[in-house]
Amino acid sequence: MPKFILSSMYLFLKQIIQKVFGNNSKILLFLKKVKRKSYLPFYYIIYFKYRYKVKHLKKVDRVLNVLFLVIHHSVWKYEVLYKLMKNHKAFNPIVLVIPNIGFDNDTMIKDMNSTFSFFKEKGYNVLKSYNESLSSWISIKEMKPDLIMFTNPYSGLTKPEYFVNKLTNYLTYYIPYAYNHEERHELNFNQKMHNLVFCYVVESEFHKKLACKYSDVNGINVKPLGYPGIDELLFPKIPILPSSWKTSNKKRIIWAPHHTIEPEENIYNYSNFLEYAPIMIELAKAFQNHLEISFKPHPLLKPKLYKTPSWGVEKTDEYYHIWGNMPNGHVNESDYIDLFLTSDAIIHDSGSFLVEYLCVNKPALYQIRNIKIKDGLGEIGKQALDCHYKAYSKDDVINFIDNVVLKETDELKINREAFVKQFLSPLNNKCASENIMEDICKTLNISYFFRC
Repeated sequence: MPKFILSSMYLFLKQIIQKVFGNNSKILLFLKKVKRKSYLPFYYIIYFKYRYKVKHLKKVDRVLNVLFLVIHHSVWKYEVLYKLMKNHKAFNPIVLVIPNIGFDNDTMIKDMNSTFSFFKEKGYNVLKSYNESLSSWISIKEMKPDLIMFTNPYSGLTKPEYFVNKLTNYLTYYIPYAYNHEERHELNFNQKMHNLVFCYVVESEFHKKLACKYSDVNGINVKPLGYPGIDELLFPKIPILPSSWKTSNKKRIIWAPHHTIEPEENIYNYSNFLEYAPIMIELAKAFQNHLEISFKPHPLLKPKLYKTPSWGVEKTDEYYHIWGNMPNGHVNESDYIDLFLTSDAIIHDSGSFLVEYLCVNKPALYQIRNIKIKDGLGEIGKQALDCHYKAYSKDDVINFIDNVVLKETDELKINREAFVKQFLSPLNNKCASENIMEDICKTLNISYFFRC
């Protein structure tokens, strides 16, 4: 039965069930499962189409175009992989900046321009998907890619023509931008992106087992090759001191609030920003002789604040401006590897930083919004949280600054070392980017000899 007919039948039944039984009906959940299973034949047909594509690319005698689709530069975790490809004669890596359509039009274009400038300044081969002068969007077909690297899994976040279900004529890869440590297995292993790409890269064998258990295609496309987001932390070069740091004789703390400021009682709404926004400025002023604080907000926090009635555009911009103009404070909305390496500690309620910052083995304070947070974390996430100091109030933050950071009484250092050794040690004694690169080359019968 054609897929569009299945979709129409599903929508019709869904509307009837919602009217009669409500949105949380068990019948509706059952219908969703039936719908997913009905699509399985399409998933496997696509996968075998990928196998044909591999055979074709093995015979190609030219440089292969590799297209990285990127929405936000602040979650770019593929620096090492891009450079490995750039230095290999068989590949031509290109970054294509695509839109976040959740923004209003002006914010969307501003965000794309900022991301484009970030890559342009670093010397990347980068293009924008939107031509402002012509008011037109670039098509993937005209870029003639051979491989496509997706860096974000969410359907509906960008334009449909830049999502995987429209691009299965190319060899597609999804490499997560955040380390998976939560208990949301459907979200983390069973979205369209996870099921439709040729290769879904996961962090470890532990993650592969979860993918095989929860994905509709039983993990047929999953490969445990590591997490490239920590390559530059586990294999650090001499860090370049970010120009954003203004002082050299003070302790440097990162404050990284998450974007989940929604009021609903949800264990995944991590962000304490609305509570701590004035407090952190107060503390920056109180400790101005001893600390410099880098305000490192999640990229989605600002657009959410713009839409929050008690904040709005003017108040949000003014708040960011205050941080940028403090003598011992600044705003960092860019990449953060060197920021991590040159910092002394972090205060945050982030998701991915819960694991990533442990790699630098410096004190970390987690601001607890919901005491049930552990219920939403998987085994790895719970152990990562145990490597953090905890803050339930302003006094806890002050205590962390006074005792752990300034007096350097760091009792969790050994815990962090043990965590990194158990969960984050490089697979095959190589960084994740090298494992990914080797796997691509092996798949396409291309010689590979570079190292991270």
